[in-house]
Amino acid sequence: MCTAAYASLGNDEWAVPFTHMWVWGSVRGGDAYKGGGSVSDQGQYDQLEKFNLVTVDLGRLDEIWVAVYQGIARANDAMQRLNNLTVEEFPNKTQRLAEMRFIRGHFHFLMKIIFKYIPYIDETISQNDRALVGNSELTNIELWDKIAADFQFAADNLPPAQLQVGRPNQVAAWAYLAKVRLYEAYEQDEDNQVNQHQYAGLMKWWICAMM
Repeated sequence: MCTAAYASLGNDEWAVPFTHMWVWGSVRGGDAYKGGGSVSDQGQYDQLEKFNLVTVDLGRLDEIWVAVYQGIARANDAMQRLNNLTVEEFPNKTQRLAEMRFIRGHFHFLMKIIFKYIPYIDETISQNDRALVGNSELTNIELWDKIAADFQFAADNLPPAQLQVGRPNQVAAWAYLAKVRLYEAYEQDEDNQVNQHQYAGLMKWWICAMM
């Protein structure tokens, strides 16, 4: 199941992308055009580009939720299985748990930056109860802290370097944790001026974390 969780990282496609954010960032942000054969070619992305045509029944929005939460589900499933093993039975238990939390953090992060308020699903929530978790149970800051906690665990328990290519290491976890805190700290006022106080607090946290 750890391998299956890794596989989910590449389970997107041009129609429902999440390994590249051309739809959710560039097209919606106005720095790229959808392109294609015509307006009707991937027409829902044309609606996202124009923004005023966005409706709650856009299928592409649902599909990105399904694809990303499948990745979260795989990571959670792997963690549930790992938690049933002892270190004696599986010496790599802690490291694999850290890798799975890195992957889960990655997927929750993607959903957070696209939708802001999302259901946070971890390995303690049963499959039957996942549908009952809403997107208003945690505040904006609480969601960031949940995501950051996964990368913090990864940073504390991953090796500085991995023998196998593709597995996250401690450096990657620290970098992603910093990215999470940067996104959390980023605020703009009505004149598009960045909240410098937030950034100052972030830099203080980062310096302390690296000492």
